[in-house]
Amino acid sequence: MADMWVHEGFGDYSQTLFTEYWYGKEEGNEYNDGTRNRIVNAFPMIGKYGLNDQIAARNQDIYPKDSQLLHAIRQSIDDDSEFR
Repeated sequence: MADMWVHEGFGDYSQTLFTEYWYGKEEGNEYNDGTRNRIVNAFPMIGKYGLNDQIAARNQDIYPKDSQLLHAIRQSIDDDSEFR
């Protein structure tokens, strides 16, 4: 549960990839940029290890933050084959 942000972030980033696939890379980038306003930094990303810490229930940041992280890594690599 403490690392739920990894799982949920990849799920959230799939929406960016879906948008890019159907509408082009520029639209995918714009969609991802638009998700930044959902980040409020109210709780830490990582929950408490060894506990059933339901961080996802109270921390909605785990979705857009990891999506932003993945997108930044992808943009830095600048090679989709290598990224995948």
